Amino acid sequence: MLVQIVEPLRNLMRVAHAVRSERDFAQRTPPARIAELNALGDDFNGLLDELQTWQNQMQHENRSLAHRANHDALTGLLNRAAFVEALEHAVRHAAANHEYAAVLYLDSDDFKDINDRHGHASGDAVLVAVAQRIRASLRNGDTVARIGGDEFALLAAGLRSPADAVHIAEHILQAMARTDRAAPRRLGASVRQYRPGGVPGPRAGQPGAAARGRCGHVRRQAALRGHLAKRRAAPGCHDVSFR
Repeated sequence: MLVQIVEPLRNLMRVAHAVRSERDFAQRTPPARIAELNALGDDFNGLLDELQTWQNQMQHENRSLAHRANHDALTGLLNRAAFVEALEHAVRHAAANHEYAAVLYLDSDDFKDINDRHGHASGDAVLVAVAQRIRASLRNGDTVARIGGDEFALLAAGLRSPADAVHIAEHILQAMARTDRAAPRRLGASVRQYRPGGVPGPRAGQPGAAARGRCGHVRRQAALRGHLAKRRAAPGCHDVSFR
């Protein structure tokens, strides 16, 4: 009789400890032979069911909030803040590994005319189509973001030479030129490339960290504010335009 009382209480203590210390809401107490202790265990398990449901909802909401904080609601691409973080990481990684990295800036041709003539719903559809085509053109490890309006930024890291960025830009423009059912008219776009001058890392005769700082300032203040084409690149930055 004593065992039938002590064992259920030990199980209850074990489960309560696991829930409190490990947040393991999947734990449950086994049935007890004594009716009153079994009812206590059932109520405790019912409480754990509610706590587990609450925990799952909170985790889902947190993931959803984190996604919305870092992604554009219309296109699902990264937003400007998330792109800045990825850019800073890529510059540090490229400098440390003597690789090249490039920022490609893309905006849609005649986008204002599409909005004015056909309405904002059509403009949104064009932005989604542009985002899908850019995403389909990416290499593994590339990062793309919508930084505002019809402006997109692509971060290409791990490049062997600046010419690799030119090939990526040409590939994107070819994707924009295709017509299909989703986009019966040609999607025009302009792509501009900006390569950090201090990447790869400083060597003899290279500008080093100072140039990286100047180019980083240009990227943040120009590319990420949508005025990259209107600003003069800092020394050591590479500028190529495609139409």
